[in-house]
Amino acid sequence: MANHGPVNSSKNLAVPLLAGYMLNWGLHGALSVQYYDYYITYPEDRFFTKCIVHGIYLLETAQSTLTTYDAFKTFGSGDLSTLSNLALSGLTGAVFGSLIACIGQLYYAYRISVFSKSKIIPCCTILISFLQLAAGIMTGVLVTKEKDVSNLSRVTYYSATAWTGFSAICDILIAASMTYYLMKQETGFNATRRLIRRIVRLTIETGIITATMAILTLLLITIWKTQIYFMAVAGTIPKWYSNTLLVLLNSRARIKENDCMHEVVWARRTLTSEIGGESGKEIRMMEFRVQEGAGSGGSQC
Repeated sequence: MANHGPVNSSKNLAVPLLAGYMLNWGLHGALSVQYYDYYITYPEDRFFTKCIVHGIYLLETAQSTLTTYDAFKTFGSGDLSTLSNLALSGLTGAVFGSLIACIGQLYYAYRISVFSKSKIIPCCTILISFLQLAAGIMTGVLVTKEKDVSNLSRVTYYSATAWTGFSAICDILIAASMTYYLMKQETGFNATRRLIRRIVRLTIETGIITATMAILTLLLITIWKTQIYFMAVAGTIPKWYSNTLLVLLNSRARIKENDCMHEVVWARRTLTSEIGGESGKEIRMMEFRVQEGAGSGGSQC
């Protein structure tokens, strides 16, 4: 593999670090919006789910705070020699990334066990998730001990490859399993089939996002072994997992609202054809109840 430039080049160091910091802040802003949306829409959600959401947001806030401290320490002094000091990058990237990914993957494993009524796939998911967690913590420890980028690729190559590789495998397994078991849910109701299709599509989309970020980090580590280009993505991995999980949870109200509005349209057409279009008042009252129910969390139609 050819050397793609000196590792101590200020440009090669500054660009991936700054890109990672900016992406991290932007994704934390998106996560805050998702968190507020969840807090307003699901005040009576299950205690277990609320603990996961609040815990993840607290972890992400801590990660963003440490990342901001790292950014000011690296770029605030104006001294280019500080670019080679990785400071807290091992903690904010690999450790937080693998920990938050593990929390999300364990939640998905629980959901798979509910759908499948089986322990094989959930246990495999849990095992792979713990493997990526262990590899991520090892990567973070090695980065923290090394401090300098000159030997970073040499000391973290195998652990970082295992971390991102296991993470991508786990995400793909989750997306494939949830898609398979959801599609097996046979039902004679059109509304339920539409709901399942939307959940399947959203599950695939969110799984692809997290798996892509892990694979992209793996490719950057493998192709540019003497550079830290992977830092632009690795530091944002926790945010991708948190955002996709919150998007999936918040989508429940939107999916339910769409199904309810579809039923209103069907009812309008049916009643209009049956009683000559004199049911406008009743249908408008029904629409009001649907919108009111969707606004309170989509728990009723």
